[in-house]
Amino acid sequence: MPASEDYHEALWEAHPEGLEPVDFARRSDFLLGHAGAGERVLDVGCGEGRFAAELVRAGAEVVGSTLPQSRCGARMSATPSSTCARCPPKGPGR
Repeated sequence: MPASEDYHEALWEAHPEGLEPVDFARRSDFLLGHAGAGERVLDVGCGEGRFAAELVRAGAEVVGSTLPQSRCGARMSATPSSTCARCPPKGPGR
């Protein structure tokens, strides 16, 4: 595993699982005001997928992408209309 991947994995390991993002309610309200039912959303840097899960509940189809593999879309995995893809640090195919 490259050093950058180790770094990002270590950051996630240092945070408790299920930690609520800063200003979650305010940021979630903003997202839901701009995307909703029937729309397709790309959540870059989705982490555990807290915001993506809210968008899915509102009827959006969400694809999340994140660097750390350990918690990639943990909350999204329980929602049928979402996907989480791990994004390699050097980009796809490198």
